[in-house]
Amino acid sequence: FVGPAPRNATGKKMERLYQVRRALNVDASAHSLSKTDATSIPVSLRLLPDPYFTGKEYGIIRDRQIEV
Repeated sequence: FVGPAPRNATGKKMERLYQVRRALNVDASAHSLSKTDATSIPVSLRLLPDPYFTGKEYGIIRDRQIEV
């Protein structure tokens, strides 16, 4: 998943990446498309831990700077 992140110390825009290992019960809902707005698709899911990744059982969250 990709979403907004808090701005960094210099005020640059950031984006947050979510990488999950195991997900169940993924539900999607309706969304709309617009030329002027970003398209977002709301989902609901349940994460399960993966015991083979100590400290990162559910996944990884990373922040990265958006290059314009």
